[in-house]
Amino acid sequence: MPLSQYPLPKQRVTADIIRQHFNESQVLERAESGQLVMETGRDSHRAPPGEPICTRSQMVYYKTPNGDLVAVAHQYLRPDGNIGASGLPDPKCLFLQDRILYV
Repeated sequence: MPLSQYPLPKQRVTADIIRQHFNESQVLERAESGQLVMETGRDSHRAPPGEPICTRSQMVYYKTPNGDLVAVAHQYLRPDGNIGASGLPDPKCLFLQDRILYV
């Protein structure tokens, strides 16, 4: 669903700010513990320079078990299952209680 269809105020922020909020919200830890469900959206076969052949470019959606969207992140998934580039997903959108942050 496009961001415009969500009723919360939207706030464009820098990549550093959204990463800080993403980390403070413990999105990855909550996903690892099963509190959040990860769904892969766009998944293409485009390895950026410096990444192994067959690295996947993916958008990942982090949702609550009842389907509420918590965050959207981009990642490069290497053939060995590790995350490429920085080694962590790159958050693009974060749904907070009072607003939506996006880059």
